[in-house]
Amino acid sequence: MKEKHAWTVADDLIALYLYRFGDQKLPYSKTRITSERGISTDEMEAEILRFKFLDFKGGLPNPSEQAQQVYASNNYKTEEELRKTILQILSMKGV
Repeated sequence: MKEKHAWTVADDLIALYLYRFGDQKLPYSKTRITSERGISTDEMEAEILRFKFLDFKGGLPNPSEQAQQVYASNNYKTEEELRKTILQILSMKGV
């Protein structure tokens, strides 16, 4: 059985971006990003749904404290602002 991914702030920022904007303006697909970061597709989808929950739009309850902090600190940012951060994260990881 695969061990559960230990989410970082960077991972949560990526999940927030994917929740809000999808991967159309990123140089890599959601599938490639999650694979390169060692996150299963199911884990990423669950984290995206937790951000949906924080947005009061359904989703999955019980987001982590870290996810709540990432949401509170970044949900107001524009697509361009968040994309710039995500591109920096992806370039540091090699994806």
